[in-house]
Amino acid sequence: MREPPEIERLRRKDRVVAPELDERRKRQWAAAEAREAGYGGVSLVARATGLARSTIHAGVRDLRASARQRRVAAARIRRAGGAGDR
Repeated sequence: MREPPEIERLRRKDRVVAPELDERRKRQWAAAEAREAGYGGVSLVARATGLARSTIHAGVRDLRASARQRRVAAARIRRAGGAGDR
């Protein structure tokens, strides 16, 4: 069974842009595509890209952040913590 044209279009775009994007930017790109798709957009993008719906929702939160918050977040890819200095 063939996928809907919207999913095929998103898969093509994902194949082109994904190698150039870090985690944060891919999440934000997916969120922007989901917004553009309207109702059901998060599920549509998740199906097309293989990203978790929660990841796309995190991207939506990223896009809603103020410009200052986004600049601060851009300085980091991952949250602080984890392994620390060794």
